[in-house]
Amino acid sequence: MQEVTLEVVQSRMNSIEFMRRTGVVAEEVSYGFGRARMPLKGNENHVGGMYIGALSVLAEAGAAICGSTMTDFDRFFPVVRNMNLSFLKPAYSDVTAEYRLSDLEQKELLGALEETGRAEYTASLDLLDEGGVVVATAESTITILTRRD
Repeated sequence: MQEVTLEVVQSRMNSIEFMRRTGVVAEEVSYGFGRARMPLKGNENHVGGMYIGALSVLAEAGAAICGSTMTDFDRFFPVVRNMNLSFLKPAYSDVTAEYRLSDLEQKELLGALEETGRAEYTASLDLLDEGGVVVATAESTITILTRRD
């Protein structure tokens, strides 16, 4: 398995053209953990706050990074099966999102991947502006699938 580094995760994210265009970056990663940042610049809406689509991309990245840090990306890949976003306040700064899988979730996820070739987890996360204010919440179901190349 390739070592999980910021560069590896960012390269995976940048391989998706739409994500690359938003400027979303992996800010911190470790085994079972990921934090992403969405810049306000380039993602403003008509009133100067962050566009909802950019917040959606950030929620996806924040939820999916942690699962991909535990698996061999040449064998497995994460997809969002569903997502529920609640937008609470306008964001007038960069926004971050992070999620950590518990030790039990990590064990169950890896066991399911080995047994069935797929695994799923639910990530609930807050999207925070630079002042630490929760501007949105998200709950996403992430499915990790086996590549069938």
